[in-house]
Amino acid sequence: MRAIALAATLGALLLLSGAAVEAGSSRLFRRAGHAAAPAFRQQGNSACGFSAQGETYDLSSLMGTDLVGSDGTSQYQYYLSVCGAVSSSPASTCVLVDPTSSVCQLQMQGGSQTFDLGNWNPSAAPQWSFINASAPALGVQYQLSGAQQCWARGYAQPYQATVQFECARELGAVKIKHDPNSCAYTVVVPTPLACPSSPPPPGPSPPAPVNGCSWNGYDLSSLSGSDLVGSDGGSQYQYYLSVCGTLSSAAARPCVQYTPSASACQLQVQGGAQAFDVGNWNAAAAPQWSYISPSVPALGVQYQLSGANQCWASGAVQPYQTTVQFQCVREQSKGFKVQHDTTPCSTTFIVGTPLACPEAEQGEDRRRTTIRLTEN
Repeated sequence: MRAIALAATLGALLLLSGAAVEAGSSRLFRRAGHAAAPAFRQQGNSACGFSAQGETYDLSSLMGTDLVGSDGTSQYQYYLSVCGAVSSSPASTCVLVDPTSSVCQLQMQGGSQTFDLGNWNPSAAPQWSFINASAPALGVQYQLSGAQQCWARGYAQPYQATVQFECARELGAVKIKHDPNSCAYTVVVPTPLACPSSPPPPGPSPPAPVNGCSWNGYDLSSLSGSDLVGSDGGSQYQYYLSVCGTLSSAAARPCVQYTPSASACQLQVQGGAQAFDVGNWNAAAAPQWSYISPSVPALGVQYQLSGANQCWASGAVQPYQTTVQFQCVREQSKGFKVQHDTTPCSTTFIVGTPLACPEAEQGEDRRRTTIRLTEN
């Protein structure tokens, strides 16, 4: 009888315990369904930061409140929950798509669709990195994967969202960058929390001093100091180049606002207003120079630059690469031509100049202090 009574008591306790667990599970599920952020903040501040090169970037103070972003149009609105799932009422349809939705796109005109661009996995930290490994002061970023509902390439694949925290003097408006032909989105959050020590001074940085603008007897320093304007033959984009330095013109200001060390930049002027940092100038180290063709040195010389780690052309994020070519011609071209290489994320800027000609062809031209400019 004692055994039977004990068994009954244990059974009752187990039932009560199971009910408590079920009730707790139901509460947790309802909170996730209504996008309550605290369930994801249990990971602690260490899950919302990045440490490298002796610096620690703690973004945890941005958690708990959804940030609203814009791509410059009125068709869509974007919501971001830093290191967690979105929780605001306007973003409620996002968590209906996926309870872990962290980056969400809402269609405001021409329909009412919801796109889950990136999910926050509470059991695994995202992949953090510097925005540009060669310029850590620009800020830090992490990457998320969203719903497998993107058909930009003709077949279903997951959305990809890169959340960038740019070093700025104060928290700024959230901007969205997106190539319509890809499934990748970049969410840019300006914040002093992304600065390694002190925030940068206001406005674009001054041009970096000319350093290493000559190679193997070819001196291109007279082309420095003024931004050159380039074209790829279309009207959607405009390109800017600062030879052996950073961009400084008013027209190229969006480039240096995005990356202070931008030397080669692509600006979207139709169908949007985005800036792409396709090449940075490292004032502390000379670039990699070479002949355009080692077998035909008379063609000219070139150097290579790396840009922001934001190119998704190959399906995985990687830095832009730009080759700046100085081709031997009799007269200096006013601007430059842009060629998009077959290699993903690679571009070539072509500047025609007599400074790239061998001594025998230049004669006295190499020693001239002024150069007559002609159109391409």
